[in-house]
Amino acid sequence: MTTTTNATLMASTALAFVLGLCAAPFANAQEQEKKAATKSDRLAPATAKQSQPATMLDVITISATMIKTAVIESMAAISAIDQDELDRIQPDTAADIFRTTPGVAASMNGDDPATAINIRGLEQYGRVVVTLDGARQDYWRVGHGSGSFYVEPDLIKEATVIRGPVSNAYGSGGIGGVVSFETKDAGDFLKKDESWALSEKLGYESNGDGFTASTTGAYRFSDDADIIGNLIYRDRDSYTDGNGDTVPWTGERVTSGYLKTTLRPADGHELKLGAILQRYNDQITGSSGSTSPTLSRYDTNTTNQTYTAAYTWKPDDNDLIDLSASAYHNRTRAEQTQVWPTSAIGNFRFYDVATTGFNVKIPRASTPGASPTR
Repeated sequence: MTTTTNATLMASTALAFVLGLCAAPFANAQEQEKKAATKSDRLAPATAKQSQPATMLDVITISATMIKTAVIESMAAISAIDQDELDRIQPDTAADIFRTTPGVAASMNGDDPATAINIRGLEQYGRVVVTLDGARQDYWRVGHGSGSFYVEPDLIKEATVIRGPVSNAYGSGGIGGVVSFETKDAGDFLKKDESWALSEKLGYESNGDGFTASTTGAYRFSDDADIIGNLIYRDRDSYTDGNGDTVPWTGERVTSGYLKTTLRPADGHELKLGAILQRYNDQITGSSGSTSPTLSRYDTNTTNQTYTAAYTWKPDDNDLIDLSASAYHNRTRAEQTQVWPTSAIGNFRFYDVATTGFNVKIPRASTPGASPTR
């Protein structure tokens, strides 16, 4: 019995050993399958995401631009004085336009028609850039509050003030800000069904015994061509102060001419050509209104010329095309002949500053379904 039991035990052990050897490969195969399944489970979320359609994000553009947008949507401190506001103000000088504009101080000397703009305490030396239809007005003269630009308010359709260094989009050096003037088009003067119109503005002031005449006319040749022009003549004597005393040398004589035409040679194409000529005759001193017998006084003739050309290509049937380019030339020349004191009569000096430049806005395509980059 003992022999039989041992034989059975040995036989059972041998059978188990053989079965173990046979089962080992299958166990290893199952373990490898489990590892592969675990790895597959880990990769499953990424594979599932790749099978889904891509998510379209809004296009993000980081740049300084000169593109028009609503003031409330702009990421800058901007104030805009539009035509309705100008009609309400009825400005007599360029300085009058900014009397209620926060952070902006515009000043003029009694004997100098040029306007100086101060934005948040910064002015002159190119710190504040002034443009007229995109043309930089770079003239300024070192002195006691000397002005920097010449413009007649009757020409202006809109004035925009941009505060701070974001204004560098309009040119280098404008760390204080930008004052951008835009002149009127014929379409701003003519009603939709009018082919021509003429207006006359007359003004008289008793303090200084002066008068102003401003004539504006526009003609629309067709929907594709129009023109507008303006002539201004102003003559004023020296005004009196609150005590009734005459403030010497505060009179002036101004002649200004303005012409602008708009052409649309084809659908989506527009060309604007403009010219502004201004001439000022004044007697300028080192200190406005001073009666000092030794203070130098100059008979000053200042001529300001601005020529602009602007082209845009923006077809209605193609949102990917939005090209604009402009070129300009501005020149300001002030000729001064000394008329006081008598020992220096006839001395002559002049200031002459000219600026030529161009701007190009390169079109950028926007992704379908994303917010526009304009």
